[in-house]
Amino acid sequence: MATTADRQGSKKGAGKAVYRKCAFQGCGRRFRQREGTGRPRVYCQIACRRRAQYWRDRAPEADRPSSSSLSPPPGSGPGSGAVRPRGAGGRAGKRDGRRLLGQALRNLFWFSGLTVREVGHLTRIRPGRLRAILDGEVVPTWPTAFMVVTVMRGSPDDVRGLWEWARGHRPPYPASRDGAMDRLRAALRGLRLASQPGPVARGETDARLAQEERDLPGILEDWEQARELIEHLGAPAERFRPLWEQARHSALSGPALLSPREDGEGARVG
Repeated sequence: MATTADRQGSKKGAGKAVYRKCAFQGCGRRFRQREGTGRPRVYCQIACRRRAQYWRDRAPEADRPSSSSLSPPPGSGPGSGAVRPRGAGGRAGKRDGRRLLGQALRNLFWFSGLTVREVGHLTRIRPGRLRAILDGEVVPTWPTAFMVVTVMRGSPDDVRGLWEWARGHRPPYPASRDGAMDRLRAALRGLRLASQPGPVARGETDARLAQEERDLPGILEDWEQARELIEHLGAPAERFRPLWEQARHSALSGPALLSPREDGEGARVG
């Protein structure tokens, strides 16, 4: 029979504080909890748990783990004709994402005129790790990436799509029509930023971005035009096709897009 001292000792052991890592891939933050005080938590907060459930619900059926799928189903092996779109996921897709993210961050670094030491001092990141981030060798958490981009006077929204790609995340579905359009514009700006190396390209980058903003209605009407633009920017088009489809669906469900040659009522401007 357990003594009072044994019961007290077990209670002390049950309340021992331990640190765990958040299971949500987009977070990875360490959080503290006590052992033996209920069901162990795997996420640092409710928002991370809901985001993880959201991505599980959106995952294709083939990507979901199954206890009965120890061997590949018929027709899914080599030679079956089932091809996964390039850039849609996997290690190759993440490598492309890391490459473009690193190029975009290096361009922002060049444009900012700051030194590695200055950026490291402002972000509290060691110079060695900061260089690895700028080279695309390390993909930081989003709060760190947000801070680095902001310090280098960039727009975090423009880099968010590249960061999601480098982390292996699927593009989230926007909550509104404006959200879909904004994400497509930001994705194009991020690709343009990554495709123009060196500070001498800044003026050309701004000019091309302005032109692409004017041509957005045409891009939404024709996937081939959008595909040609994305591949010209050095990215696999299939990675951004879901985002293009979201923006197109949002545009079709709202007021018709007018070309720059039309005024607010649709009349031609002479």
